[in-house]
Amino acid sequence: AGLMNGTSWANAFPGGSLQSAITSSIAGDEVWVMTGTYFTTATNNRNIYFSMVNGVSVYGSFNGTETLLTQRVFTCGFTSVLSAEIGLPGIADNSYHVISNSSVNNTAILDGFIIRDGHANFDLLGNDSRSLGGGMLNNAANGGVCSPTIRNCLFTNNTSVFGGGIFNHGQNGGNANPIVTNCIFIQNTATGGGGGIDNFGYNGNASPVITNAVFYNNTATDRAGAMYCWGGGNGNASPTILNSVFINNSSFDGGGIVADRSNFAAGNSGTANPTIRNSIFWGNTAGGTGPQFFLIGGAGFAATYSAIDISNQNPPHAITGPG
Repeated sequence: AGLMNGTSWANAFPGGSLQSAITSSIAGDEVWVMTGTYFTTATNNRNIYFSMVNGVSVYGSFNGTETLLTQRVFTCGFTSVLSAEIGLPGIADNSYHVISNSSVNNTAILDGFIIRDGHANFDLLGNDSRSLGGGMLNNAANGGVCSPTIRNCLFTNNTSVFGGGIFNHGQNGGNANPIVTNCIFIQNTATGGGGGIDNFGYNGNASPVITNAVFYNNTATDRAGAMYCWGGGNGNASPTILNSVFINNSSFDGGGIVADRSNFAAGNSGTANPTIRNSIFWGNTAGGTGPQFFLIGGAGFAATYSAIDISNQNPPHAITGPG
């Protein structure tokens, strides 16, 4: 409306200019986004996505009258939608990612959005980044840093080979350690592993801090319906999970979480030891082994003050913390 320069609600940017608004911002700026659906592109180019910027906070779910951030309310849930739904109806030709980040730290903030419809299916083995993180790819591979702050967001209906909701790519000396708070992961899918989140810290580090999260009804064909943590190759994939629930997620092995220390070639190394406190793992299912969690190569599952259904958890798939 108005001058369409983003200086106020009366002069708001057009709805198709969200990424331009983010990219043109400088450190300390805030981008306020009104209720509505914002698409990655108006074209059929699947390689276009949203990206975050260091020092810039992107806040969604405003009704368009607020003058203070504290006036924003979530009474109706998150009402600003970032969608990869392009081309024909249905997910087949959607953008590979809703959001793809690189070279950002925790001063890059996303708060108050639904992230949906990403379809990272470029190759069946996950060798290309366009097969990783349908909802969000945090790409720090080969020595980079990609650790944004994600708050008050819902990830849903995203699919990929690995990391349907989020893929944290810390391989080969990278650090992909986002801060995820007050978020919901529901009905995301991975054809390989990590329906909700995949923390790939192989020969690097992918260890997010996840607080007040819900993982519900996420699925993976192979392993880790909700979350995969791979720290092989002398890497580290050891997320801290606080005050969260993992309910009704499913996979062949590891309906809830998989922690993995295996190397590509042979043997085991590195650290894959998710630390869980004040959390619930219940109703997750596995067609094979480890309905709540599945441990590979001496990985750990350190749980404290948590409610975990261990009725079908056979060694070595056992809690390593005090319980």
